[in-house]
Amino acid sequence: MKKAHVPDLRGADSTVQSEGDFLLHLSARDPKCSSLDWFREHREALLSALSRFGAVHFRGFATDPRHFEDILDVLVPERYEMLDVVTPRSHVRDTLYTSTQAHPVIDIVQHQEMSYHAHPPWYLGFYCEVPSEGDGLTPVNDLRRLGREIRASFPEVLGRFRDLGVLFVRNFNQFNYKSWQVCWEASTREEAEAKLKKADTDFEWVDDDWLRTLQRRPAVLRDPESGVEILYPSLNIFHRTFLEHIARPQNVPPPRTEAEQSLAAYFGDRSPIPEDFLAWLRERSVAERVSVPWQARDFLIVNNLIAGHGRTPYSNPNRSILASFRAAIDLHAFQVPGAAPEVAAHG
Repeated sequence: MKKAHVPDLRGADSTVQSEGDFLLHLSARDPKCSSLDWFREHREALLSALSRFGAVHFRGFATDPRHFEDILDVLVPERYEMLDVVTPRSHVRDTLYTSTQAHPVIDIVQHQEMSYHAHPPWYLGFYCEVPSEGDGLTPVNDLRRLGREIRASFPEVLGRFRDLGVLFVRNFNQFNYKSWQVCWEASTREEAEAKLKKADTDFEWVDDDWLRTLQRRPAVLRDPESGVEILYPSLNIFHRTFLEHIARPQNVPPPRTEAEQSLAAYFGDRSPIPEDFLAWLRERSVAERVSVPWQARDFLIVNNLIAGHGRTPYSNPNRSILASFRAAIDLHAFQVPGAAPEVAAHG
C-alpha cells in the first residue's frame, strides 16, 4: 500500500502509531489547537488523515465533553440516529452516549460498529473523561491489512462472501441482554415491526415475546482511498465464543442451541462460515490491534469504514469513555459485486 502522508498541522506534532501507516497520534503544543477555529482550518486535512490512517488520536487539545461534541460538529456535522444497537449503552445528551456498558471484565473483540445495519455510522468519536490506569484501552485494527491477508489465505471464503453477502440473525429472547423493546425503542409489536421494515430488516415472531431478526448485508466492500477489498461484517461479535465469554458477566444464561443464540452470522444463503476461518480471524484481529493508553481529555476518532475497534478489560470502576456517532455509510455504494444472484434472507 502507498505510504500515507503525515499531515502538517499547525501547532500539533504528528506520529504514526504503528507499522503499515495506521493510527495517527496528534499532540497539541500550541493552546490555539483547542479552538474550534483550528479545527475549521484543518478540517479537510483531518478528514483526509482519517481516510488514510483509519483512526486519529488527539492529546492535549484541552477539551471537555461539550467541546468534544462541538469539535465533531465542525468535522462531521451529520448526526447519526442511534437505533437497533447490539451493545448496552446509555444516552448522555444530544449526540453523546456512554461507550459500551458491558461488564469491565469483558474483553470486547475487534468489530465494526453496527455492521449489521444497511447504513452503519461512518465516524466514531470516543472521549476519555476518566481513564483506567494501564488498562481499559480502545484498540483499533486495520481492515485493509486484514482484507489483504484474507485474500491471500482464504480466497474461497472471501469469494463466497463477495457472491452471497452475509446474514446476521439475532434472537431477542432470554439469552439476550437486550429486549426487543429496548433495542428498537418500541412498546408494541406493531411499532417494532414498522421500524424493522424501515430498517430493511426481516423478522419473525418465534413466540409471544421472542423476536428473531434477519439482516442480509453486503459483506465485501472496497475502500475508496486504497482500492483494497474489506471484509466488513463483525463476525468476531456474532460468534458463540464471544457470547460464551459475555454470558456470565452480563448475567444472561448461555444459549442451549445455535438457534437460540442472541447473535449469529452466516453466508447470505444461510450456510455456515468455516470455523477455521473464524478462529484465524479472531487471532489476527487481536494480533494486529494497536492503541494509545487513555489520558483524561484525550479523544479518538475512528473511520468505521476501514478500522475496527474493541475494548480491553479495565480495573477502575469509575472509568468513563463517552461516544458520538456521525454520518452514515451506504454499504451498497462500496459493495464489491459478486457473481451469484440475490439470495432471499430466509433461504
